[in-house]
Amino acid sequence: MILTLLVTVFMPFFWFGEKRAPHTIPKAPNANFQPMSAKSMEEMLNAAVPTDKKNHIYVIVIDVSGEIP
Repeated sequence: MILTLLVTVFMPFFWFGEKRAPHTIPKAPNANFQPMSAKSMEEMLNAAVPTDKKNHIYVIVIDVSGEIP
């Protein structure tokens, strides 16, 4: 009998916005744009998850910038 273990991984990231020091955000490898909000960062990171892993890896960006969108 083969037992398959399915693991779900939540990957939390934090968005600091303009309050981050230094005020530059490192560019992600293979990124076409720099994220300007927590939402755009989450979309960019989710797009980087390989298709065969999308059911098991969830990217969550927590906005700690203090800004109200």
